[in-house]
Amino acid sequence: RPFLLPVLNIISGEVQSYWEQPFAQPYFDNSTKREITATVGQSALLHCRVRNLGDRAVSWIRKRDLHILTVGILTYTNDQRFQSLHTEGSDEWTLRITSPQPRDSGTYECQVSTEPKISQAFRLNVVGKYIIFLYPPLPRWPLVFYLNG
Repeated sequence: RPFLLPVLNIISGEVQSYWEQPFAQPYFDNSTKREITATVGQSALLHCRVRNLGDRAVSWIRKRDLHILTVGILTYTNDQRFQSLHTEGSDEWTLRITSPQPRDSGTYECQVSTEPKISQAFRLNVVGKYIIFLYPPLPRWPLVFYLNG
């Protein structure tokens, strides 16, 4: 967390202050949503905000098999549905999963290459669209119901 550091200006003899980050260590901005629900076929976005990143790298890891999905904006999986999004100068690193499936549900980790490593877990729940057929059809009832859930 930032703290105020008093500094003596040798030329003028005045005491000045400025905000200093202690040891410039990266830390997570906890304002992002960490429980995400996505619908099958619609892109899932996991947003990770890292302050004070400096020259360190942000990686996205799939926890169930410890697969490294991305490092920085580079993708390290053959599954083209996974992509890291980042705008130069911003603190946000987003994992986008295009056309997610229920098997993609689980925990994903945003990890920073500090020593020791720091990480923040995100829980993704992918829900399907279900169709219920009534057979035989009931009088005055539609034959098909579409449900999200």
